[in-house]
Amino acid sequence: MAYKRFKDPFTIYGSGVYVPQKTILPEDLEDVVTNFDKTKGSYAKFSRKHFGTEYLHEADPNELTSDMLVKASERAIQDSGILKKDIAAIVIPTITPDDRISGSRSFVLEKLGLFDREAYEPIAACGALLASLTTAYAVVSTTGKYVVIAGGDITRNSRGRHQAIINKEDMFYSGLVDDGAAAIIVGPGEENHGFIDHFFSTNSSWNNDAKEGPDGFFKMDGGSLKIRVGPLFYDYIKDSVQKNNLDTNNLVV
Repeated sequence: MAYKRFKDPFTIYGSGVYVPQKTILPEDLEDVVTNFDKTKGSYAKFSRKHFGTEYLHEADPNELTSDMLVKASERAIQDSGILKKDIAAIVIPTITPDDRISGSRSFVLEKLGLFDREAYEPIAACGALLASLTTAYAVVSTTGKYVVIAGGDITRNSRGRHQAIINKEDMFYSGLVDDGAAAIIVGPGEENHGFIDHFFSTNSSWNNDAKEGPDGFFKMDGGSLKIRVGPLFYDYIKDSVQKNNLDTNNLVV
C-alpha cells in the first residue's frame, strides 16, 4: 500500500475515446444468454435494470486492440494540441494485447509514427491504470515532455490465440462488458493544478473477487468487492482531503 503526493505539477492536456461501430442491444442477447430464467421476464429488462446497459460496442473481426488504441490516441493528441515531437513515451494498460509476447505497444508506436519513443505496457485490469499513471509521471518529471496513456480491450470475441475475455452466454457478463479504447495526454502542469496525489493498494486476497476463471473467462464478485474496497475508498478520500487541505465544498466525488 502506498500513499504519495506528486512532487511536481502534473496534469491532463487532452483526451480521446474510440468505440467500434457495431452496436448490440440488450434485446440482441435474449437468445445468446443461456443461464437466465426467462420465467422472470426478459434478459433485456434485467440488463437495463442491473447494468444500465442501453447498448454495447463490439469490435470488428479484423480489428485489433492496437487499432482502437491508435484511434483513441490520435483523438487525444488532437484534443491536446501537443505536437508528436514533444511526446516522450506511451503507456498502454490492457489485458488483450495484439500479441502475447510483444504486446501492443510496438504496433501502437508504429501506427502513430512514434518509432523512437519509450513504450510501457502493464498487463492487468483495473490496477494497470494507476500503474500507467505513475509510470507516466516518472517520465514527465524526468523529461519535461508529454506522455500518451491509452487503454483498451477487445473482450467479446476471440482474436487468434486469444480467447474472448467474457462469456457472452453468461447473464452476468454478456450485457455488462464491451469493447473500446480511451486515451489521455499528460504532461508538466502548473502549481496547484492537475493531479495532487494518488493511493495505490494491493492485496492478494482480493484476487478471488476479480480473476480469470477455470474456463478462461473473466469472473467477478461485485458484492465482495464493494464490501472490501468501499471503506478503503472512503478512508483514502477522507485522508487526502485532510492532508492536502482541500475545501470539501469544492469537492466532487
